[in-house]
Order: sequence, then C-alpha cells, then structure tokens
Amino acid sequence: MYVLTAAQRRMLLELLTSERAGEDALFVGHTMGRDRTASGLCRLRLTDWVDEQNIIFTDYGRHVAEAMVTRMVDRQAYSEMVC
Repeated sequence: MYVLTAAQRRMLLELLTSERAGEDALFVGHTMGRDRTASGLCRLRLTDWVDEQNIIFTDYGRHVAEAMVTRMVDRQAYSEMVC
C-alpha cells in the first residue's frame, strides 16, 4: 500500500478540477518540484505524460481522485451536521 504525499494529493485534485473545466491536460512545468510530483504519480500509474510538461489521468488515477473528493465532501458534511 502506498500513501500519497500532500503534493501528490493536491496535484490529483488540481488535475480533476482542470479536467472538469474542460482542459485537455494539466500543465506541470518544471517549477517548485511539480515535475517530480507528476513523475511520482506516473510511476504509481495514476497519470500519464502527454508531453514533457503535461499530464492526464489514467482510469485508475481518476477513480482515486474522485474517491478522495468523495471522502473530503463526506467528512465536511459530517462535521457541519455535528457542529
């Protein structure tokens, strides 16, 4: 089992957001370690490189990102209901 880093989780959410906005791929670039984060996601087969600076989801990566969002929303809804 592999635990995603915070940077990897953020990038998956960023990619999901860009995909929902109709963008073809997420621009990664080479700044602030984003390329290393994207490479890590590719090694885990969550994303694929389109070219040297853009990534897209694999089917598995999209499933993981959507599950993360579902858990985040459910947790938020629960805390709003309890408070």
